[in-house]
Amino acid sequence: MAKITFTFKTPKFYDLYMICHVHGWKDLSPFSWDSEKHTIRFAALVEDQPVDIEAKQSVEIIKTTITSHEKLARSSIGKAKAIIRRSLGLDIDTSGLFYIAKKAEPKYVDLIKEGAGRLLQAPTLWEDAAKTLFTTNCSWSLTKKICNSACSER
Repeated sequence: MAKITFTFKTPKFYDLYMICHVHGWKDLSPFSWDSEKHTIRFAALVEDQPVDIEAKQSVEIIKTTITSHEKLARSSIGKAKAIIRRSLGLDIDTSGLFYIAKKAEPKYVDLIKEGAGRLLQAPTLWEDAAKTLFTTNCSWSLTKKICNSACSER
C-alpha cells in the first residue's frame, strides 16, 4: 500500500462538517462520514487506479490522505488533488452568495459564515448525476441500498 498526504488551505467561510451535513451524500457509498473523528472518506478512480481518500479539517487546513495499491504517478497526483478539490468544494467561491445574503437577511449571512453555501460532491459529475437519479421517486433507505450496490463488486 502506498500513502500520500496533502494539505489544502480552506477558502473563506469553509467548514467541512457543514459541507458534509447539508445534504445526504455523506451517507451514500462510496462516501463514509466518521462522526467521532469528523472525517470524510471516499473512493475514487485516478487514471483507472482505485484510491481511498480521507479528509479532515483542522481550522483553516484540510489534511487529506490518499491510499492506493501502487504509488501514484506524478501526473496522477495532480488529478487526485483536483478530485479532492472538487469533492470538498475547495474552489467554490461563495462571495456572490454572501452579497445576496447581505441584501436578504442577516441570518443568511450568519449561515454562510458558518460554512453554508457549498455541497459535498462526488469525484465525478457522472457519480453526482447517478446519485441524483438514485434519489428520485424512492425512499432514502432504497437510495442507500442502490448506491451500495453500485459501489460493490457483486
